[in-house]
Amino acid sequence: MEKKLIINADDFGLSQSINEGILVGIQKKIIRSVSLFANAPKTHDAVEIVKACPDVDIGVHLTLTQTRATSSPEKIPSLITKEGAFVPNIQALAKKMFFDQLDFQEIYKEFERQIVKISGSGINVSHLDTNQHVHLHPKIFYIVLSLAKKYNIKYVRIPCETPRSLKDYLGTNNFIKSIISINKWFYIRLLRKNKLQSANRFLGLYCAGRLNLSCLLDILSYVKEGVTELCCHPGWDDNEVASGYGGSFQGYGWAQELTALLSDDFQSALKERMIELTNFTDMK
Repeated sequence: MEKKLIINADDFGLSQSINEGILVGIQKKIIRSVSLFANAPKTHDAVEIVKACPDVDIGVHLTLTQTRATSSPEKIPSLITKEGAFVPNIQALAKKMFFDQLDFQEIYKEFERQIVKISGSGINVSHLDTNQHVHLHPKIFYIVLSLAKKYNIKYVRIPCETPRSLKDYLGTNNFIKSIISINKWFYIRLLRKNKLQSANRFLGLYCAGRLNLSCLLDILSYVKEGVTELCCHPGWDDNEVASGYGGSFQGYGWAQELTALLSDDFQSALKERMIELTNFTDMK
């Protein structure tokens, strides 16, 4: 069996700088799959970009944080702030979850509107995932599966990754990620039960936003036979995004990730390890 790698660029539509950087990766035929916000500041521009790139898969980057909702505020009161926007970061969302302040029917409605908005713009949606992987919450995972089936979207991300070293356990966020990843087979069984698919494995969880060349080359050693999805955040650096959104993007190195993906060293490593770049559509 061949080794295939999907390099998926998350956060498409977040800003012009990020869109422009992702476009470079698409033009260089490194990025063949993107996850698109339905309601970010530059979503419209991102849609126009991918319409001109028929070989690129487009997924919906379902979100409950950072951007504005697609639904009217009065229809999803448990999901938004007084200003009519989503909460700024995953910590604020987790607090709502902990105090049972989220209406999961509202999440279903909002996620559905995000999918309909993207598909209604003339995009053939290839896959679903979520911003900050919120669908690892079991109830939200069920919602995403239900919507994938309803809209005939075959691929859903399972963002579970086995820690590769001790440092992957360090820090509160990484420790939580490693605990959740233990439940990988729970998500896989649900996916199969619903006749949906994902890549065979997922990489990029522990170096999100800081995927430098060293980390990228190390990750390639974990690409095995079958299909692996690498989640990344390429683009050009954007100080406005980095300083906003409740600090969610502090420390993100969009240009660093893009430069690493475009580097000769990365291209050589792909050839040496006989790894073929692909996308979700080619998994059929």
